[in-house]
Amino acid sequence: MTAWVKDQLTNYLAQAAASISEAELTSGASASASAKVTKVKSISGDAQIVMVRKLPRHGYNFEADLSASLKLKSTAEGAEEQNVSTVLRLPEILDSVAPQDLKVDAQWKGHGPPEEFRATAEACINKLRQSVRDQVASFRTAYQEKR
Repeated sequence: MTAWVKDQLTNYLAQAAASISEAELTSGASASASAKVTKVKSISGDAQIVMVRKLPRHGYNFEADLSASLKLKSTAEGAEEQNVSTVLRLPEILDSVAPQDLKVDAQWKGHGPPEEFRATAEACINKLRQSVRDQVASFRTAYQEKR
């Protein structure tokens, strides 16, 4: 059961993505941002289905590390697209934690986005966090249908 759950959870998490079509930078120019999970670096834990009074109970306890990329683009003349990498850590993917309460820590690789893009980048990463939570909710629904 654990192998199947790891595969399913990996597939769901890899689909997380977010974007902001237009945001204003501190310079007054507008920008767009998009973020997506590029790789599920690690996922560990276990899962089981137990029968309680002839009803299945779907239990799981996992933690995961995800790599994500963020693309930032300004409409300012001559501006180049900025690519930034981040790591998302999910320390408690548990059946007892509701997906909307899931803790998703983010840490920039390197120096992070340029200061001008910082607010836009943070907003996009927050949307990506919500997308990850939504993917865990979808996984949870699929897992509970498994017999």
